Amino acid sequence: MVANYLAARGVSHLDMLVLTHPDMDHVGDAGVLMSQVPVRLLVTTPMAGETTIVKSLTANVARWQAVMAPNHLRVGPLKFDVVAPASASGETNAESLVLYGKIGDSQWLFTGDTTKEVEQAQLVPQHLQADFLKVSHHGSKTASDFAFIQALNPQLALISAGRNNRYGHPHQETLATLQALHIPALNTATSGMIWVDATPKAHVVNTFIRK
Repeated sequence: MVANYLAARGVSHLDMLVLTHPDMDHVGDAGVLMSQVPVRLLVTTPMAGETTIVKSLTANVARWQAVMAPNHLRVGPLKFDVVAPASASGETNAESLVLYGKIGDSQWLFTGDTTKEVEQAQLVPQHLQADFLKVSHHGSKTASDFAFIQALNPQLALISAGRNNRYGHPHQETLATLQALHIPALNTATSGMIWVDATPKAHVVNTFIRK
């Protein structure tokens, strides 16, 4: 699906592909995507880089890089700060890459599957604020700490979750947090594909679902 969308948009290659952590629901189809859309740089964590699945991917890309906080990634004119993880914990979700950067005129936070503990200990002290938040861990109750979301104060929360998934994502606790803070949310389980067209002065949020 991603490869087809990129082809429809005329994207012939990816300057960078970020694998936030090595869980299969995040990296399982990366090889298929990379076989159809060339990737110039693959970015992941030191822990992920040691796993069998990610090693098979790094073996088929020209360049790859393992990063943790504090570090920075550049993609053309865009710069993203790696704001977590700051240390190894041995737990894949807690070691998810969290990226913070500006696209057009808006601040974005991409959270992977990071946890409430990381949000509280590593992200809240950085006083981050974002216009767009990719909600962590598909909206699981293991993330989206109330105080963290309140301080971040996003204008829109984006949730990636499969329709009728067996985990019940997004969790009602996470949805209640967003509702209590008056933060609108879009969820792929109900809205289908979500993409944001960015310009220097505005963002247009689009959705598509096949009936």
